[in-house]
Amino acid sequence: MGWLRWHRLRIHLSENAFTLILASAIGLGAGIGVVLFRRAVEGLSQELYALASLWPSGGWIQALIPMFGGLAVVAILRISREREEMPGVASLILAIATAGGRLPYWKIPGRILAAILSISVGASVGPEDPSVQIGANLGSALGQRLRISEDSMRLLVAAGAAGGIAAAFNAPIAGVLFATEILLGEFAAAPITALVLAAVAAALIAQIFLGPHPAFDVPAYTFRHPLELPLYLILGLAAGLIAVVYIRLLYGMREAAGRLPFPDWIQTPVAGFILGLIGLVAPQALGVGYSTIEAVLQGEPWRPELALTLMFLKMILTPFSLAAGFVGGVFAPALFIGAMLGYGYGAFLNDLIPAWVAPPSAYAMVAMAAVLAGAVRAPFTATLLLFEMTRDYRIILPLMAAVGLSTILSEPLQPGSLYTEALRRRGLRLSRGRDVDVMEGIRVEEVMNPSVVRIPREMTVEAALEVLTQHRRRTAIVETPEGQLWGIVTLRELETALMDGRSEELVDRIARRPVITVFPDESMAEAVRRMGAWDIGQVPVVSREDPQRVIGIVRREEVVRAYDLALARKRLLQHRLDQIRLRALSGVEIIEVPVEADSPAVGRPLGEIPWPSGCRIAVVRRKSFSLIPNGRLILQPGDQAVLIGEPEALKEAQRLLSSSSSG
Repeated sequence: MGWLRWHRLRIHLSENAFTLILASAIGLGAGIGVVLFRRAVEGLSQELYALASLWPSGGWIQALIPMFGGLAVVAILRISREREEMPGVASLILAIATAGGRLPYWKIPGRILAAILSISVGASVGPEDPSVQIGANLGSALGQRLRISEDSMRLLVAAGAAGGIAAAFNAPIAGVLFATEILLGEFAAAPITALVLAAVAAALIAQIFLGPHPAFDVPAYTFRHPLELPLYLILGLAAGLIAVVYIRLLYGMREAAGRLPFPDWIQTPVAGFILGLIGLVAPQALGVGYSTIEAVLQGEPWRPELALTLMFLKMILTPFSLAAGFVGGVFAPALFIGAMLGYGYGAFLNDLIPAWVAPPSAYAMVAMAAVLAGAVRAPFTATLLLFEMTRDYRIILPLMAAVGLSTILSEPLQPGSLYTEALRRRGLRLSRGRDVDVMEGIRVEEVMNPSVVRIPREMTVEAALEVLTQHRRRTAIVETPEGQLWGIVTLRELETALMDGRSEELVDRIARRPVITVFPDESMAEAVRRMGAWDIGQVPVVSREDPQRVIGIVRREEVVRAYDLALARKRLLQHRLDQIRLRALSGVEIIEVPVEADSPAVGRPLGEIPWPSGCRIAVVRRKSFSLIPNGRLILQPGDQAVLIGEPEALKEAQRLLSSSSSG
């Protein structure tokens, strides 16, 4: 790689121009990688099921293929020492935001091989996440070898991801939007140019080797009548709800699998056997599902209940496959889920009012984009992807309406998307590729005071003042006899009314209305903005189900407490990000382990403890001090040992510091 840097200096290329050249090369590489990946999946899948068909009981052999495939996937991941801490695209978002785009690219061959096996044996996963990983890791590898700046490295990673999507779906525009909306989080001229070059180069390679045709061959659709638009809006609402359920199942099953006491070499093959049994009854629900989507879009007659059954199966089997340890993407399953939802809905409408509505296939295409947009929170990517995959512009109006409504509905119901939920569950909140304001990470319900002074609107000023004095509060909520929010009154307002001789006046005459409120799931940053905009010192917290029912209050005291909590979380987050960055730079794992009182390491100098060869202590935290370890340092109970090393060695060292190893 030195010759490339030397030639750059020789012809005096600026870094921007050099980055654009590299982006084009990465796009070509991503295109070649995706073509090879797809050919490997198709070839291995055909060979496996051709081999199974040679046996007399071929159906049962096909059911066992996912089980043996699961064993092979576990073996590959163990040999390559690849352990997924976070779903593929989520790890790219994190690396771009916190590690300068540095990815452990030396691990990608094992992961891609595991993905090829997972898809080939029928796991319910998609090929797009591995395709994105191929391009992104190629960009990171080239950037790290050439030692370019972090900004350029981030751009090359995003360019590789754009090339991966462009080649996987033959959709260069959608590839560019995917990288900007999901990975970079912002639109700018310089990044767009590099992304476009990479996406076009990758799509060109894909078209040369895989053909220029779109991903799906779709007949002509028509938007029959403007009165049909409300039906598409209803579909958009349903797609948003389905997207929320899909996200929650994905992460819920992953967490549930992590709590199971079984090792992965048992978990993955058993899950594969279950998938194989389901495949005997509903083979359409396994694998990527592109052929099933194609059949639906081409208008093959299906019953609505069959399409909806496949939708629910896919929603369960994709999270199940990934939680069990198979490797693949969640993007293509979202398209499958949307296609089945739309077809089932459209078929029902065609049975009900056939003269008024388009064919079920039109609704399937719209729902594909709507579910995808609600799941990944990228409406532009979803709209343009479906347009490029189908090359059909005639149904763009209902498509945009359903996509917009799905995104608007899903976001408040499920704050994290398919990709950002993994970050959110780790306390990492990123906005436009950066960590957000500290108060954005604190929800109102975490710090609100549930003890609220409530007074009826028919109470007199004098009585209300006595209530506030007894409770030693400065604010009271004024309510109707039904317990609904009417207004808010402060101690100073009551004292002023009393001094003016209005002691017998009813509180509802002086209560402040309208009342500015917040919901418990909103951020404290939003609560502070509203308090500042209206120059008020407190804001009631109301139930989202019943906005007239007060469940707490946020005052200046809660704001201060929230800020202290936010700073503590900020320090913890920075510590995590430092660990992630070091992991990306060195390729090793970092954990922090408490030294327990019964550990055999307590009271012994570090030099006398038999540490595993692939592990070292980087720092020992003792109370408020950080100690640099040496051979004479003696561990004490309560110390926190920061360990760095290979995963298996870290597990041995962790057992050494725990009380369970003392026997």
